[in-house]
Amino acid sequence: MTPSHESTVTRFARVLRVDEHAIHVSTTTGVVVCAPPSIEVDCGDLVRVHEGVIIDRVRPNEATRPIEQQDWWRLHRVLPMLRRRSAILHQLRQWFLEQDFLEVDTPILTAHPGLEVHLQPIQAQVADQVRYLITSPEFHMKRLLSAGLERIYYLGKSFRDDERGHLHHPEFTMLEWYRTDAEPADLMSDVETIVALATGQQRQWVRISVREALARWGTPTDDPDDIVRQLVEHVEPNLVELGAVFLTDYPASLASLARLNSDDPTTSERFEAYVDGVELANGFGELTDPVEQRERFEEDLNHRRALGLPEFPMDESFLDALAAGLPPCAGIAMGIDRLVMLATSADRIADVVCFPPDQA
Repeated sequence: MTPSHESTVTRFARVLRVDEHAIHVSTTTGVVVCAPPSIEVDCGDLVRVHEGVIIDRVRPNEATRPIEQQDWWRLHRVLPMLRRRSAILHQLRQWFLEQDFLEVDTPILTAHPGLEVHLQPIQAQVADQVRYLITSPEFHMKRLLSAGLERIYYLGKSFRDDERGHLHHPEFTMLEWYRTDAEPADLMSDVETIVALATGQQRQWVRISVREALARWGTPTDDPDDIVRQLVEHVEPNLVELGAVFLTDYPASLASLARLNSDDPTTSERFEAYVDGVELANGFGELTDPVEQRERFEEDLNHRRALGLPEFPMDESFLDALAAGLPPCAGIAMGIDRLVMLATSADRIADVVCFPPDQA
C-alpha cells in the first residue's frame, strides 16, 4: 500500500503522555502514538514527528504554569471543535456567495452603540474621544442598504458587557444578514438552511407566537418587562421539548427595530430562532419609517434614564439614511459560537473558541 501524504509529513507536536512502551503526542491533526525515541522527552515538550517517530526535541517545556493551564493543553482538547468551526465558517461564506450576497466589513468602534435597555456596550477611549465596541453592525448595514446594496452579510465580532456564562461571552462572533424586498419568512428559510448546513441535520421547525407561548407556559400580560421575565423563566425552558422553534410575533412593546404587523399592530414582525432550548438568532421585518424610528429611540432613552442607565447619542447618520429611503427589507443576527456549539454538541462557548475571556 502506498503511504498517504499525511504519514510522510514532518510535524511539530507536544508530548501528552510518556509510557514505558509508547509516547502519545498531540499534533494539529490529532493524537499520534509513537515508539519511545532514542532521545529523552518529557510531558509538554515540543518535538518534531516524522512517520510516527519522534526525530527531535525542539525545546523542553520550561513554562512555569502547570501543564493543564498551558495554552497547548487546552488546544489539544478543543482542536476538533475549532476545525469544525473553521469548516462551518467556510461553508457559510460559500453559501452566501452562491446566494449573491456581498460580505461587508463594518466598523468595530462607534459613537452610537444602540439605545435598547438590555444592551450594555463596552466603552473604549480613542485619543480624546469616547467610543464603544459595536453591540451589532445593524446601523451601519442599514446605511449600506439605503446606499443601494441589496443582499449583504457580516461575519465578525460584536461585544456586549452583559451576563457571563456558558452561553454568553462579552466578545462573540456574529453573523448578520439582510435581504431587500424580503419578509421574515424568507429569513426563517435561511435559518433552516444554515442550521442544516452547519449540523448536517434537517430539522422540523415549529412556529409559535409569543402570545401562544405565554398562554401555554405562562400568564398573558401586556407588561413588556413581565413578558421578558416570563419568556426567560417559563417559555425558553419549555422550548426544548419542541426542538427547532421560531418564536414569532413579539408584542409591539418589544419590537426593537422591527416594523409592526399590518394585520395586528399590537404585535411586530420580530421573531427569534431556538434550537434545543438555546436562542440562536433574532430577526426582523425591518422598520423603515424614520419618524417612528426616532420616536422609538426617544422612548428607549427615556427608559434608560428612568432606570439610571448610561445614555448614548442617537445615530443621526442612521436616521438620515432612513430619511433618504431604506428599501423594504428583512434582517437577522445569528450567534456563530452557539451554532458551532450545536454542531459539535459542546456544552459551552469556551469549548468552541480559541481563547475564552479568562484566557484572552
